[in-house]
Amino acid sequence: VLSSGINAEYGYSNAQQQSDTFNSMPAVAGIQTTYSTPYQRPAPFPNFQSRPKPMKRNGGGFGGGRGGRGRGRGRGRGGRGGGGGGPPKVYSCANKHPVAALKNIRPDATFETVCEYQCKKGSAMVVSTTLDGVTYQGEGTKAVIAKALAAARALEGINAYQHELVEKVADYEEQKEQVTAIIAHWQEVQVEREKIKKEKEERNQKRMEQQQAAKRRKENSGSAAPVTDTPPTEVTYVTVNKPATDTTSSATPNASEYRDYGMLIQRYGPDIQEQTVETVDRKITGFFQFTCKLTVQGRSFEGEGGSKKSARNNAVERAFRAFDLEPPPIVNARKPKDPSAHDRKRARAEFKVIEPVTFQDKLAEKCWNLVTDKLADIACPLGNRRNFVGVVKVKGAEDPNNLENCELVAFGNGSHLIKVENMTTDGTVIKDSTGESLALRAFRRYLLDQISLCFKSQPSVYIKQLDGKCSIDNAYSFYLYTNSSPMGDCRAQHTPDTPPPAPSTPAPSTPAPVVKQEPGEPAAVATGDAATPTVKQEGTPTARRPPFRRHRRFQTNLEDLGKVTYAKVDLIEGSMEGTVVFDKEKCHSIVSPSDKLALRQMCGVQGSILFNFSNPVYISKYLVGRSYGEENLRRALWERMKGVKVRGSAGLEPQLAKVEWKVTRNPEKRDPWAFLWAKDHALEFIFTPAGKKYENPDLAPVDAKLVDTAQLQQSEYCTKALFAALTKICQDSQLSCANKYSTIKCGKNRYSEVKQAVQKHLLDSGLGSWPEKRVPDY
Repeated sequence: VLSSGINAEYGYSNAQQQSDTFNSMPAVAGIQTTYSTPYQRPAPFPNFQSRPKPMKRNGGGFGGGRGGRGRGRGRGRGGRGGGGGGPPKVYSCANKHPVAALKNIRPDATFETVCEYQCKKGSAMVVSTTLDGVTYQGEGTKAVIAKALAAARALEGINAYQHELVEKVADYEEQKEQVTAIIAHWQEVQVEREKIKKEKEERNQKRMEQQQAAKRRKENSGSAAPVTDTPPTEVTYVTVNKPATDTTSSATPNASEYRDYGMLIQRYGPDIQEQTVETVDRKITGFFQFTCKLTVQGRSFEGEGGSKKSARNNAVERAFRAFDLEPPPIVNARKPKDPSAHDRKRARAEFKVIEPVTFQDKLAEKCWNLVTDKLADIACPLGNRRNFVGVVKVKGAEDPNNLENCELVAFGNGSHLIKVENMTTDGTVIKDSTGESLALRAFRRYLLDQISLCFKSQPSVYIKQLDGKCSIDNAYSFYLYTNSSPMGDCRAQHTPDTPPPAPSTPAPSTPAPVVKQEPGEPAAVATGDAATPTVKQEGTPTARRPPFRRHRRFQTNLEDLGKVTYAKVDLIEGSMEGTVVFDKEKCHSIVSPSDKLALRQMCGVQGSILFNFSNPVYISKYLVGRSYGEENLRRALWERMKGVKVRGSAGLEPQLAKVEWKVTRNPEKRDPWAFLWAKDHALEFIFTPAGKKYENPDLAPVDAKLVDTAQLQQSEYCTKALFAALTKICQDSQLSCANKYSTIKCGKNRYSEVKQAVQKHLLDSGLGSWPEKRVPDY
């Protein structure tokens, strides 16, 4: 810093002028000056004078008259000798954001988005910047990460000072792997979409070719040509008797009508007799020639043609021309068309919810209303209840007039499974998000709370036994209500391909039936054998065969009834609504809800996590809504398990009841969302492809493509969370508990013994094998 005395001596008013003057002087001997690359020392000021014109520059100071100290690091040596200037300031990238550092060094740097990928796994961005003809590229799951990575690589490319110490925005290697995986998944989805699009175009092309071929066949079939090119209108007719002398009838042809054989029958029939014979032998002339004779109300008309149809059409045209001039006695006049009749016929009756009368219907209504109240607090459209399942605690006997002893303690809703690539062994995801599995998972959370109350000697559904375990009080029972039959064997049915024979009754020996014939009506026309004409019988109803439906939705081969089935794999949502016998390419690794419920009827719904503290808990009654079939349900849930070889008694045969009450005519729309709830716990929405809960359901999108993966978190009802709750109960009650869930899952106890016996029975009976589960690592 220059002193004020030096400024006064040389007449400078500020230090900047002194610095500029010094920069114009040559370097003073004995003073060391250093400059760092890439900056170079400027050339000395030409034509040096005592007081040169100041120049703007940062550097050394100006020497004082009496050995004053100049700015910078140099020292003056009297007179006009000033100290040497220090090095210019170099910008350091240390601890700076890459984009900010690049903008400071190269203000002209710009960033450009090269490409962007959006898929179910997330988004990927590729950003580039070009400096001195060299392009630097960065990639990341977000635009800011890709931009920062491109800037960091640009700093390294221009060899910026301390570029290796720049702030690291994200793990660039991990980002690169994620982006590569997202791009690969996006490419697979595009290939699949192109394949589906190509198949659709091929089907459309094939259908158009078939339609054109059918059109050509119709044009060449010898059908009668219309009078004009105007298309026909829909006309209905009613029979009207008119005298033969009435020539003012409405038989005048309409220009918009097709005058063909069908129109002849509608207007002047139905008593029309047809006789076609071959008049010329093909062996003689080389072509056919036919003659058709039509008899309409006693008048005959003949027509000739090269085919039977053309001969008949010619006879029809002659009949129309004759009737235009002289109408027959009976003409079927037109009936005015009611434009609203078609709409009334197709309009479906408005669906009305029935009033529940039975116990199961009233209980279903109570469960549905409770869930409606729970969902009313969530401002999102994710409350579809296509596959809703609830567990109801019933105290005492059933009473249709009083449901105070019935309480819904857990429920779940869903129809999808987790994606295969998202399955883990750490217990943090929910793999099976079907309604039945979620309801039982929430029910186990409820049983954990009840065991804790039992250990604390508080009111609970459990009673502590002498052996230390807890058993359900005999006053309580648990019902499972579902608005649709579980997928799998519970819906499987087999209908024979051959329809049932028509009922045959021997003809009684009675006099010939009386033929009903109105005055003026033509005699009955004989069909087939002339001796047995087809007539309407008076007073004898015709025996009708019951309708036979060959194709039904849940048709199953006879040999596949009772077999273990698996969910179908879907590339987008993880699984499809439906099951199939094991097929490696089409099946998921999780069995159907029907098979899981059948296993629980033998082992208990408490699961392995509660077996060390709770005796088996069974579902005593199933209340099923849509697709109810008592024979199918009984076979799937109990009959196929009868041959299980296990010591002692195991399992409980459930009761079945059909629920007639429902809110909508058809099932609700399916989506990749599920929800579950247990008493005294929160309602959670699960994104089924990932198996995790959505943190803020009020903002959850209906479309799975728009789901923010950052909002997904571990569920309170996942297996790891349930094991943590069990550990806390043991600590509070001072009970011993396994340190790892894998110890409980793979341990030898009564639960695992019955489970293995059930799986062996299914395999030995030819009903399929149970999938092998991976051992949990927590």
